[in-house]
Amino acid sequence: MPKLTIDTQYGIIIIQDLETVFVNEYYAHLYGYSSASELLNSIDSFLDLIDPSDHPKAIDNYYQTLKGDVLPRGRSFRNRDRHGREFSVFAIDHVIEWNGKPALQVTVIDLSAQERAQQQLQENEQKFKQLITNSGQGISVHRDFKPIFVNQAWVDLMHAPSIDAVLRDVNLLTLLPEEEHANAQSRYQSLISGRLSGAKTVVKNRCFDGEIRYFRVYDSLIEWDGAPAVQAVIEDVTDRVILEAKLRQLSVTDPLTDIYNRRELDRVLNQEFQKGQRYGHPFSVILIDIDHFKVINDTYGHDVGDNTLRAIANTLRDTLRQTDVLGRWGGEEFLIVCPSTDLTGASHLANTLRSRIANLALDVTKSVTISIGVASLDTDDTQVSDVLKRADRALYDAKRNGRNQVKVDRP
Repeated sequence: MPKLTIDTQYGIIIIQDLETVFVNEYYAHLYGYSSASELLNSIDSFLDLIDPSDHPKAIDNYYQTLKGDVLPRGRSFRNRDRHGREFSVFAIDHVIEWNGKPALQVTVIDLSAQERAQQQLQENEQKFKQLITNSGQGISVHRDFKPIFVNQAWVDLMHAPSIDAVLRDVNLLTLLPEEEHANAQSRYQSLISGRLSGAKTVVKNRCFDGEIRYFRVYDSLIEWDGAPAVQAVIEDVTDRVILEAKLRQLSVTDPLTDIYNRRELDRVLNQEFQKGQRYGHPFSVILIDIDHFKVINDTYGHDVGDNTLRAIANTLRDTLRQTDVLGRWGGEEFLIVCPSTDLTGASHLANTLRSRIANLALDVTKSVTISIGVASLDTDDTQVSDVLKRADRALYDAKRNGRNQVKVDRP
């Protein structure tokens, strides 16, 4: 199995058959243990780390995630370490292979500080309180997105030139991406009409200096100078949004090659197959195997083998079109899903890839070649595995007939 390369600031636990088979040091420290080995020797099951009331939910999540009934998702929950300290974590689950069998990897980060700050913010807020100009929170009041009040904290968060400049000639709607305008206008109308008393959302903003930041916005209906208006309290959550996006990316990425993993490829394959079945959209798959890869590992070592995998993945990625989806299918195999591509187009792309790899200059192994099988969706295919089987058959023909070549499965 490839070595875990996740940043050590995140806690990692791997669960297999409901048993804890691995934790990293950060995870152990988070739960009050001096080392990973001490934690593993002190518990009978990962359930010992979870509040008993959450045991049924944890077991159900484990089996559903392994079966693929539940997609990887971020979630926050409270926990207690061995010394009784309560803390909150943000966790995301995804399925990996551990010692040849499926396992559940959970990546966690301690959110206690963020939760305390958020709780303090919520406790201090009063929906209809009089706005205080020197508040530390970014506050604006507007009617139909024309600001009638902003405080200095809002100006600082939005990197605006001044309060006067904002009040003079700014439409708050222009700070949002155009695709979000309809949602923002709908939310405003619901608030101003009284159908909605308050709303909380995360929005992407382009600040006055052009920087993109993410804000959690608490909207509420207030009375301002005797008429309804919308008050917006903003909180910069850019770092958290970026962290969540990074964790989501980790859940669909092969850690060695930094391309998609098999789970994400399965999702894309099923998506394209459904499009093909429903709308008649063509798609093709390109299955790639590195020739004599075992010889590379045996002769030069696994570090060179890993570097070879990375170099090939990078070359494939740099050669593909923007719409193509590349991932590691397993071991030394790669799979490319080519949406809206017929057999001729996929065959042409496969030959280009084969040529690029054959001419790839490597430091130690000097050269490497690949064998490729190509197949496209056929009207007789009843499931996505039918396409994959034909691509695998074509790949086998390419290897059997001398390697370093492309074989196409023609219906």
